[in-house]
Amino acid sequence: MSILDDLDNAPQGDQTTQWLGGILAPLPFAMYGMMCIINRVGAVPGRRHDRTLLLGTDAIILGIACLSCAAVLHFHYYWGLSDKECLRDNYTVGKTSSLVILIASLAWVAWCLLRGFTQLY
Repeated sequence: MSILDDLDNAPQGDQTTQWLGGILAPLPFAMYGMMCIINRVGAVPGRRHDRTLLLGTDAIILGIACLSCAAVLHFHYYWGLSDKECLRDNYTVGKTSSLVILIASLAWVAWCLLRGFTQLY
């Protein structure tokens, strides 16, 4: 079972899963995303401990990718496992819109990385 299968299905778990998957796991992504947006500097890890720096708008979009990843996890686990019916009934709307933003922003980051690699050689 892959992570995509898990995100496609309704979340399963208890209140511990809700808090770990919906609050604790997204926290590092959200913090790094905010740092990228505020500082307008972000780093993407590469091979052999290399990092590619993204600056300005590119770093902001990297931050948006991190925030949308955090939002996907939050909507899936926190809202999807909530005791409140209104959250549980609408978690797919937040998860789907966060996934659309994640895919678009990751495509931009991939384009930035490709652009940077082609300029090096």
